[in-house]
Amino acid sequence: MEDDLSNSIRAIWEDALKLDRIGFADSFADLGGHSLAAMRIVARTRAQFGVRVSVRELFDQPTVAGFADAVRRLLPATQVK
Repeated sequence: MEDDLSNSIRAIWEDALKLDRIGFADSFADLGGHSLAAMRIVARTRAQFGVRVSVRELFDQPTVAGFADAVRRLLPATQVK
């Protein structure tokens, strides 16, 4: 799903992975993702959205779309976009 939250998550991934224009269905591993990049993504996501998402969640949901859905489930209902 392409929405504000998904686009924000994609921007975090693009910055952490030093890539331009990541697709919503692109796999973290296929993009060259590694543990340090995963920690950066999780830290930025926590800071930006105030959720307690884990590195494990990123590896369990290894696409922008999947990770955005995981973050969305952690947000309070009033904050979901």
